[in-house]
Formats: sequence, structure tokens, C-alpha cells
Amino acid sequence: MDITAMLPPEDYRKLQSALQNESEEFLERGYWRHIKKSGEIIAASVSTYRIKFDNRDCEMLMALDVTDQLRYQEDLKSMYIVEKTLKEELEKNITLLDQAYTEKKRLADIIETVNNIIIITDLNGLITWVNPAFTKHSGYSYEEVVGRDTSFLHGLETDTVIQEEIMTSLHKGE
Repeated sequence: MDITAMLPPEDYRKLQSALQNESEEFLERGYWRHIKKSGEIIAASVSTYRIKFDNRDCEMLMALDVTDQLRYQEDLKSMYIVEKTLKEELEKNITLLDQAYTEKKRLADIIETVNNIIIITDLNGLITWVNPAFTKHSGYSYEEVVGRDTSFLHGLETDTVIQEEIMTSLHKGE
């Protein structure tokens, strides 16, 4: 059998180039594509030995199927690229989270120290948070007001129009 019977036709030139001007007894020929009897093309690591056979110069060829090994290497490269991309995205997200935390901390410090009363409620008007200025000016503790409806804060002289505006804003999510 001629060696070209085991190679895809597009690899013949590579074979001709590899066979020219070599004088060493043992040569590692690198990776080649080989066609199996079934027609399947595999990757092979090829080594050759120059020998004399029937008084003729010949080469004994040893081919090792490395198809799976090369496929695993490609998979590993792909996984490395995915891991590297995910790591870069994670680093960006960590940076964004750090920035958001810094901004949130700055705003929290401001809210904690301002003298203006700040009340945060849910959409139903239940108090979820008050700042220290609220407790200082109202006399109510944080624990006493969280979870309560804001209506207990309305005194007899509270303007009903303002109360309605506040409740309308709450229901609109404003």
C-alpha cells in the first residue's frame, strides 16, 4: 500500500515536502491526518525510521492516533477562554459593586447625619426606615415606628390635602 492511500489528497504536497532532503535515521514527522479503512479521518502523531529492506531504502512509519488528545486540548483551550472571559466579567462586576457600595455608603452617611426628617415607606404606606433626625425631632424610637402606617403621625392640624397628596404619591410608587 502506498502512503498516499492513507492521506487526504489535500495533504499530498505536505508529504512530498516532508520526504525531500532528509538523511537522519529517525524523524519525528509531527501531526498528520490519516484516513482509516472506514473512511474516518483521524489525527496521528507520526515518526519514521529509515531502514534497508530487500536492499532498498525504505521508511518504517509509526502513527499514533492522537485525535482524542487533540480534541481534549482544543476543549481545554475553549474552556480556558470561557474561564478567562468569566473572570474578566466577574472583576468588572466586583468593581461596579465596589463603586455602588461606596456610593450607597456615602448616601447613607449623608442621610444619617442630615437634620431633615426622612421616612421611607413601602407602597402600602408602612414605615420601613426612619433616619436619626426623625427620632430626634418626633420623640419616637426607630423600633416604635417601623412597620406602622404613617397615619399615626398626622395631627389634628395636618392639612388633609397634603395627606391625600402623600398617599397618592405612595400608591403611584413615587
